Amino acid sequence: MAKIELDPWEREPLWLKALTPILKARRFPELPADPERGTWYRFYPDGGVGANGEPAFADIRLGTEDKLLVFFCGGGVSLDEYTAARPASMYMRGKEGFFLTRLDLFGDFVVRNGILDDLPDNPFRNWTKVVITYATGDFHVGTKDFPYTAMDGSSRVLHHRGYLNYRAVMTEVQKWIPSPESLVVAGCSGGAWGAALLADDVIGHFPECPRIVCCADSALGLKDDWHRIATDVWGAPDEIVARLQSEDMVSDSLVALAQAHGDRVRCLYASSVRDSGLARMQNYLDGKGLVFTQEAGGKLERDIAGMAARLMSDIPGVGLYMFDAPDPGQKGLGLTKHCVIGDKGFHRIRVDGKTARDWIWDAVNGDVRSYGLSLLTG
Repeated sequence: MAKIELDPWEREPLWLKALTPILKARRFPELPADPERGTWYRFYPDGGVGANGEPAFADIRLGTEDKLLVFFCGGGVSLDEYTAARPASMYMRGKEGFFLTRLDLFGDFVVRNGILDDLPDNPFRNWTKVVITYATGDFHVGTKDFPYTAMDGSSRVLHHRGYLNYRAVMTEVQKWIPSPESLVVAGCSGGAWGAALLADDVIGHFPECPRIVCCADSALGLKDDWHRIATDVWGAPDEIVARLQSEDMVSDSLVALAQAHGDRVRCLYASSVRDSGLARMQNYLDGKGLVFTQEAGGKLERDIAGMAARLMSDIPGVGLYMFDAPDPGQKGLGLTKHCVIGDKGFHRIRVDGKTARDWIWDAVNGDVRSYGLSLLTG
């Protein structure tokens, strides 16, 4: 395991220090040799590390059906030395935070909502579910240690090991479900980038699986040098980097996936039209700061429309789910909700009378459709 590298100016807030024993007691139990079906467990893949060297972990719940959901978690991105030095953490004092670190206390909470929940009306409740947590800042595709200068002036190393962590997780998963009859590869936010970038790799672990869906929820960031970042900053595998041909790596990856697998894979993309989280990140990518603005929302609306047009043109039978639910945390800016499939909105939000839950479930069963296209005004 890599040496844990915490910034010397990190400190645990008093309120979190008081809650730490309670939160530790609520962590999932570690995966035993003979796990019970229907119970969530945590496991630590061999050699897995987060950005600062802390052990990486994943969550798994073995289902009663021979079907598998692989879910990539989100949590920002590290693009260069500036962003590497500014992780997003409740332990940090800085105002800017670009990628999550230190998931030990809260990483298991993601399974409580959306496509991962165990509610009776979730059609995926009896599937085997694997949650690949994220604290590497590389959209799950890194293999590289990246040197940078921390804000205190010290020389540090960020472990972009997302791809190595993911591969170690899949080695464990294959022990429990070696040949599923259905496979869904999905993710929200940074995990949606991961799902798009790694769906082809996941499929390679299950060459006999006849029914596959890839769903990327809330991922769009336009930047003209993703190819360089994926190579020089993250050390992504060559086959992933080769697909990155434009400023939109998600579209590049989904189009390549459809071209490689044809009708065997059903490609889905979901987003709100002025997604607050994506608008804020695009604002930063455009050199305007990591801030929420109404103008950024308007630009994103046009960018989303352009992305949707490309996907519909280049992927026959693609399914889109565009929605317009307001973000209550950004009142007055006209920005909309970030993510839907990993959220309670999975069951509640309706577009053209259809929930995201039923949209994905229909696609699993061969009925791929698009909803909310009238919202695209770009």
